[in-house]
Amino acid sequence: MAAATPRIAKQNTYHFTTPRQDCDADMAAWCEEIHNRIVSMEASLDDFVDFFVPGSSDPPPLQAAQPFNVPKGKRESFMYEPLCAGLREIVSDFSDATRPCFHNNAHEVIKFPFQRHEYEFHDTKPDIVASLPGQTFEGRFPDRWHNISTVFEVKSTVQGDPIVYHSPQNDETLVQLAKSARNILLAQGRLFVFVVGIYGYYARIYRFDRAGATLPLCGDFYGA
Repeated sequence: MAAATPRIAKQNTYHFTTPRQDCDADMAAWCEEIHNRIVSMEASLDDFVDFFVPGSSDPPPLQAAQPFNVPKGKRESFMYEPLCAGLREIVSDFSDATRPCFHNNAHEVIKFPFQRHEYEFHDTKPDIVASLPGQTFEGRFPDRWHNISTVFEVKSTVQGDPIVYHSPQNDETLVQLAKSARNILLAQGRLFVFVVGIYGYYARIYRFDRAGATLPLCGDFYGA
């Protein structure tokens, strides 16, 4: 059902908890850790969700009709707020207790979850963050990952997909997602977390746990 993606591990030997140092060494450490820990399932998004997030009943039909009006061919920063607007539309009929808030983070720094150790780890700058259900970011900045349920990393073209296209820039994209997932896992003591990469017109959902990441086939995001 699942097969490892054909990513080639680098020969540098580091560990993902190596204290912060120059960017090249930090990137090498993370690439070494994650390249062979990503598993791509030959499964649709629906099957992926049914497997990892089983429910006793089918989800209700989506009330929002074509919620996304995201400009194409623009810089990534022009995509953030339209994506937030579409995500807010999708959850608009959720109850107050279950509705997450979506925040255009616009590359603002969110520090490592624990102040005592922040000097050891690079800051992260996710593009869009979602709150925990029923919480909001209004009037305050996301609090060191303790109130963030997931993140969205946005690239304007399909060539930004780090699973299909390999380059130093795409390595950085994948490492950024992995660092955000790690921060949520640590801040909230979770066993797993879902994060999302958006690449042009489609998206990938990644399920990170303490062993690695699993992802399904990509989906047409704007057809949500």
